Amino acid sequence: MAYIHVRLNGTRDQDIIAWLDAQENKTYAVKAAIRAAIEDKPAAIDLSAIRTVFEAVLDERLTGLALTKSAGPPHGEDPELAGRLDAMF
Repeated sequence: MAYIHVRLNGTRDQDIIAWLDAQENKTYAVKAAIRAAIEDKPAAIDLSAIRTVFEAVLDERLTGLALTKSAGPPHGEDPELAGRLDAMF
């Protein structure tokens, strides 16, 4: 069995340190990241965690705001742009 020790710089490697701190199982997370890099594919993404963060940010940003219906763009619709957008769908 091989043991590898990695040293991280507190300034240059802050992103890695933050990622490691957020991992429940650091050993598994590091191995999965290395294997993903070897296989040249992105590591699995926890969509539920992303959804939770997104909902929290939206809740924080939208608290106290009132949403109202808009009358539309102030200068009307650009017919050329509308045609291109319609063609996409």
